[in-house]
Amino acid sequence: MPPVTTPPIKAMSNVIVIYDSTDITAACNTAQLAAAVNEIETTNLASTGKETTPGQSEWTIDVGGSWSKALDDEFGADIVEGQTNKKNCSIQFGPLTNRVTYTWTAKAMVSNYTIDASNPSEALNWSGTLTLSGAPARATA
Repeated sequence: MPPVTTPPIKAMSNVIVIYDSTDITAACNTAQLAAAVNEIETTNLASTGKETTPGQSEWTIDVGGSWSKALDDEFGADIVEGQTNKKNCSIQFGPLTNRVTYTWTAKAMVSNYTIDASNPSEALNWSGTLTLSGAPARATA
């Protein structure tokens, strides 16, 4: 049977980022979900080579775009005030009829926030990392 092929899905208008119940999509020109699985080494003296087994997953969402006060009200406030409570967060990929949503409830924190003014002839830009605790709830449409 030949492989099933589908046309590529453009990112524009097909990615939604929600942080602390606020849609920050319009402040983003980049968003990347990453899941890294730690490897636990299980090699023993009877092994014929290195052996590993899956460990815990680490989830992050790297975001960035043109800086605005509205965006800073979300990220900057959490960084300056010292975020004491983790927030809700979700990221959605794909059009409404072909969408995957990853959601964390009270498990997101801003772990990196940068305002970039390094080029005076360019717009102010920002970048940030949302560090997520635990595995997400995953839903498809």
